Amino acid sequence: MGFESLFAWADIQEYNEIPAMDYQKGKAMQIYDKYVRENAPLEIGGVKPEWRKHIRGKIECATYSGRRNGIGSIYSENSETETQVEQQQPPKQLSYLFHDIQLEVFKDIYQNTYIKFRGTSQYTEMKQRIKDTYNKVNRSLKNSTF
Repeated sequence: MGFESLFAWADIQEYNEIPAMDYQKGKAMQIYDKYVRENAPLEIGGVKPEWRKHIRGKIECATYSGRRNGIGSIYSENSETETQVEQQQPPKQLSYLFHDIQLEVFKDIYQNTYIKFRGTSQYTEMKQRIKDTYNKVNRSLKNSTF
């Protein structure tokens, strides 16, 4: 995995915050086609076949009930099935369509980007700058009257 992990994480974050249900379904399909499906243009590694199948199935049969029990909720086709699904599974379980994938790409970003960056001189310099400026009062502001 590489830069596609960061892009996938950002797109999934955006998906999780979408308030419009129609746009949400379109974004879910875009994420699936761009990162999740086999041979996707920016296919991310570590996606289990059962995740692909589950996500594709949820997207294909998704219609919305006109209400929302959480960010990312995708409901089944009829209201009777929807009620059964809601009774069997708390709404939060329906809210995280890409949760497992986002967790995997986050781990990848941490292990393959952050850990490497932490060992560089740029990281050491950045850390020192933060330490030098954190909770410091600007002297020119200190003598000002508000």
